[in-house]
Amino acid sequence: MCNTERLPSLDTLPAELLYRLLDLLPCETILISVANVCRRFRSIAHAYDRYDIDLRSISQPNFHTICRSIRPMKVISLTLSDDEKTPGQIGLFLSLFHIKLFRRLRHLTLINIAAEDLMAISKQCQLNSLISFTMDARGQHIISPLKMITRAIALPNLCKLSLTSIGCIFDRISWPTDCLLQNLKIQTCTSQQFLTLLNRLPHLKTFDIAVYEFRSTAACSSTIHRSLTSLTMSIDHTHITSLDSLLLLTPSLVNLKLIINNCDAEFLSQCFSWEEFIQNKLTELQKFEFFFTVCHPRQDSLLDIKRLIDPFRQPFWLEHKHWLVCCEQTKSSKYRTYLYTVPMCISRLKYLKPFRKIFSTVDNLPSNTTCRVSTLVVDLTTRLMSSFFKRDDPNSTTVEFGQVTDLVLFVRGEQIRESMKFVSTLIDISQLQHLSISLYSDIKLDDDPTVYVNTLLKPVRNLRSLAINFCWPCNKYSDNLKSIISMVPRHVHHLQIDVRSVELMKEVFEQIVDLSSVAFRIRGYQRLQSEDILAWLTKRCPGFTFVNTRDAVNVWLGKIKPESNEILSPNKRLKIND
Repeated sequence: MCNTERLPSLDTLPAELLYRLLDLLPCETILISVANVCRRFRSIAHAYDRYDIDLRSISQPNFHTICRSIRPMKVISLTLSDDEKTPGQIGLFLSLFHIKLFRRLRHLTLINIAAEDLMAISKQCQLNSLISFTMDARGQHIISPLKMITRAIALPNLCKLSLTSIGCIFDRISWPTDCLLQNLKIQTCTSQQFLTLLNRLPHLKTFDIAVYEFRSTAACSSTIHRSLTSLTMSIDHTHITSLDSLLLLTPSLVNLKLIINNCDAEFLSQCFSWEEFIQNKLTELQKFEFFFTVCHPRQDSLLDIKRLIDPFRQPFWLEHKHWLVCCEQTKSSKYRTYLYTVPMCISRLKYLKPFRKIFSTVDNLPSNTTCRVSTLVVDLTTRLMSSFFKRDDPNSTTVEFGQVTDLVLFVRGEQIRESMKFVSTLIDISQLQHLSISLYSDIKLDDDPTVYVNTLLKPVRNLRSLAINFCWPCNKYSDNLKSIISMVPRHVHHLQIDVRSVELMKEVFEQIVDLSSVAFRIRGYQRLQSEDILAWLTKRCPGFTFVNTRDAVNVWLGKIKPESNEILSPNKRLKIND
């Protein structure tokens, strides 16, 4: 007898289970893809009330589709951005919605927001359900960011705050007497302001901060802050005694991450004292990560890194805490010493391996040493390329940085054609989403830069964002630019490029019709009139938005109209003769 029992499928699952699945999907997928599968899924998407609307990197047509579909009362998280990929988005969104209508909003993120948009939001800010607020304001305005921050920290349920670019208004912020914030991230402040925040925020548990002015006198405080359990600090320069005196104020730390970009040699040589300090003063510490950098003025001032690593081979580090440490030294054009825990706790790294020697606390480092590095900077000098071809196994297929999604290349020297082979040994090309290339004029004349760019772009199938910087003589600039523009893959949605004329700007739009946004960086001695390209775009791409800065024009595009005497084909633009 044939079994006619119906197998379970997505369209037969209970609605509540489908809602749980929608929690894992981006809003674009739900509103543009899932909702159009069938009538039931459309009904499910309509009834769903936990939308996380993240509009970063979105195309303008999809932006309008989402705005037509969402209902403010069903949104719990909202991210708006005026960065290079979506310039003018926040103002456009505010022309369609009043923020005060999002009464169930719990998370609000505003990226690169202009003062006038911030003022409009602060006037409407009645979001009593908000528990998380992130703000990155552009420009040097004071009043709008100050009002917004003041309103935000007064909200009854706010427990997480992240602020960028607030250095000039920090001391003007009036923190509530018993502020309930538990998580705080601030891009820059002084060590004195750091202590002020600890005193004003008695419930703070997690603190992520970059300190640009660290003075030993600022750490003189007798107040102990036992509520703080997680601290991340990025410091330009400090002495170990100053750092110790500050950490004495936070004895309950469970997680500690320290990134010091410019230590002195004395700081590293005294790191042996960390073991005793942690055992006696930070008794609850479970996770300790650090990345320390020392810049040496000359080669004879380099440290003995074998002696530096020895204290971290003690049982306390290896057996009790299981904290692995590496120490390495570079001897390229600049002399540096690095001391860091494994895996590296930084996301951006400049590649210098051929010029370094490494000592670690174990013979075989784990494979996840570089797993957190998402941005890799590579300067393809002749010396670097030569060291690659002289190594023992230049044909190895094992990549060193398997999680890199953002690659920054500086291309110079005579071996430009081999650089793609070199890059493919460092990263998994299939993972690459963002690529920045700087082409320098010291390339040999018989090397065609366009051949290099074509070789580099061809295998990068998941690339979404491309930036190309030109450092060429003016007489070669225009021709090479036009050739490279024609090679940009169709799957690239965001382009950043140097231009020296309005005509070259138009050339970009004429040749690449699939772009979502373009960032033009103005190069050359003549001042370009951005009004000319904006007037031209008004006819060709109605509905575009833009942000105009001193040396750049950032455009977020709608649908580009072809000229009346042009036909678009999938691969090229055909001209019809009159």
